[in-house]
Order: sequence, then C-alpha cells, then structure tokens
Amino acid sequence: MTGHLVVIPAGRSLSNHAAVARALGIDIIARRLSGGDKLPSDAELCARFGVSRPVLREAVKTLAAKGLLSTKTRVGTLVRDPAAWNMFDGDVLAWHLDVGIGTRFLRHLADIRLAVEPQAASLAAMRRTEEDLDGLQRLMAEFAERVRNGLDLAEADCALHLAIAAASGNPFMRSIGAVVQVALRASFQLSAPVGAAGRDRTVRTHERIVAAIAGRDSIGAAAAMTEVIRQGLVRHAEAGIEVPGVMLPGLPAGGDGDTGARTVFKRPGDQPPRSMSEGIAADAVPNDPDRRRARRRRNTPLAIPAGRIRTAQTFRSSSSPGSET
Repeated sequence: MTGHLVVIPAGRSLSNHAAVARALGIDIIARRLSGGDKLPSDAELCARFGVSRPVLREAVKTLAAKGLLSTKTRVGTLVRDPAAWNMFDGDVLAWHLDVGIGTRFLRHLADIRLAVEPQAASLAAMRRTEEDLDGLQRLMAEFAERVRNGLDLAEADCALHLAIAAASGNPFMRSIGAVVQVALRASFQLSAPVGAAGRDRTVRTHERIVAAIAGRDSIGAAAAMTEVIRQGLVRHAEAGIEVPGVMLPGLPAGGDGDTGARTVFKRPGDQPPRSMSEGIAADAVPNDPDRRRARRRRNTPLAIPAGRIRTAQTFRSSSSPGSET
C-alpha cells in the first residue's frame, strides 16, 4: 500500500557537474539504479548528459563523497545501498524531496527531530548568551508579525529552529540543521497551520520555547519543543496524512506498515490512495468534528505547491551568526 508523498522540484541553477550529480543522484534515490548496479560506461553517460569526461568524473566524486557511489579498480563505479547514503547531506535530502517522500520518510524525519530538537532547546536554555536570546526574540517577533499579516511561515519557522540549535552551543546540533530544514519545509508544504486559531496556536507554542530559553528552564524548553513537533504531526493527521510508528503523548502509535512505495501527486486532479492506517486522525480526539472531517477528506486530491530546498552550503551561510532567513 502506498503513502502520501510530496514532491518539491529544485529551484536553483547548477553547474555542469552538479547537474549531472543531481540527475544521477535522483536516479539512485528513485531506485532506477539499485544498490550493486554498475553505472553505464563513461562514454554512454557523457553522451547522455552532453558533458566531458572530467565533468562526469567530478560528478561521480561528488556522489561518492555523499555515499551514493563507490569506485573500485577493475570493477567500475557501483551504486551503494541506501544504508551507506549520508542522510545528513543537504543535497541528498533535497533529492529525496525531488523524487518524493512517503510516510516512512516523514516518520524518519519526526524521529530525528524528536531525538535532537528538544535536547537542543534544553541546552539552549542552559547555555544561551544574551546575544543568542536577543536573536531568538527578534526572530520570534518576526514570526508573530508574519502570522498577523497572513504571510507564509515556513522561512521564519526554519530560521527560528536553526537559531535554537545554534544557541545550544553544540556544533553537532547545528550540523543537523539541513535535516531540520527539510523536515520543516516538507511539514509546511503538506499541512501548514490554517485559520486564525491554528496560526495563533503555532505562535503560542513557539513563544513558549523562547520564553523557557529566556528563563533558563531547560525542562520547559524541551517540553515546548516536543509539543511543537507533536502539533505538526496532528496537522498531518487532520489533512489525512498519517505518519505511523511515531510515539508521542496524545498520538496513538501506528504500525510500521509502510512499504516505502511511492506515488507522486503533482496536480490537483491526481488521486491519492487511502491513508495507511486508521490511527492518528481517527482516534486522537474521537469527538472532534475537525478529525471527523479529516476522515472524510482522505480520498480528496492533495495538491502540493512547488518550493525550494537549499543545499547544505546555503544552510551554513544562513545559520552563521548575524544572518537572517
């Protein structure tokens, strides 16, 4: 059985070798090239992409560094299994969104966010400087202003979460910013807060994180961050997109029944399959009329607008001190 999937096409120009690396990377992630497969010959690939051998070799080096390919003497260039891929690499994550992500991928993103972001908020409460706090409060004010003006929240939300990771003072927390960025962007594309009440609730929960960090309340900061992640999963459920296997208070655990199969929804007329389980949307709040409407919406088309995913290099620039997103 297939799951919902969001496709966000690339929105940036690429050099020749980067364009070749992206095309081959997408083929690998889409399983058009499987683990253990040998790449076609240099001559065939050069003809396919219209590039020189040096350009092709640079693309292959790029993919090898990301864990997608391996080169062996007298064997050739082989595709590596997914377990070898660097899932913290900004390009690898972006290519997953180009191919399309299903509920299993959303669950993996939720897992890593739950493992890292509450702890990052807790550390930020203990270690933040006054400069860190000023930056967080400024970003929170900008976030609230966008809500009042009915503007898109994705960029402001990303900037705030990345600033919290930076305020933790832990370089490893900052280094997974690309994962957080992709998770937030996919979340907003799938089910952004709707209506005045939903958007106000989003502001209040984020304000609790910043207030806890300001008060050096590490436990409160972690709890507030966990609630923000929980709300995102609830919004997915309300949109008829259930993420099985994520354990959170107030969300019943679904089974791990996702086969990983992909169905791409590109147009409003595309018909998505039924959701994979009857867990979150059906049972989270049984008497809530919004949940009942969500159950009726499960067979309605899901239109996903195009967006833009930045590379890890762009992330590093945007998360440097004093930068804004």
